[in-house]
Amino acid sequence: MQDFQDQSPEVKNMWEVAIIELLELGLLCTQDSPSTRPTMIDAADDLDRLKRYLGGDMTATFTSSLGISSSTATCGDW
Repeated sequence: MQDFQDQSPEVKNMWEVAIIELLELGLLCTQDSPSTRPTMIDAADDLDRLKRYLGGDMTATFTSSLGISSSTATCGDW
């Protein structure tokens, strides 16, 4: 695997976006109140979008889908 310094600016940017998104999702999943955490479905959807983005799908967005899912399982239930 190439060193990070040897990567193109576009690839570096993709990895920076991915790391930031993973950190943000992790922080959302550690909220004190379960009602403010994303559901497992929402977290899985966010991870899927991130996976597609890293795979080259530039249409993948990272807007949180909190509150859309009817699932009651939250990240804190992992």
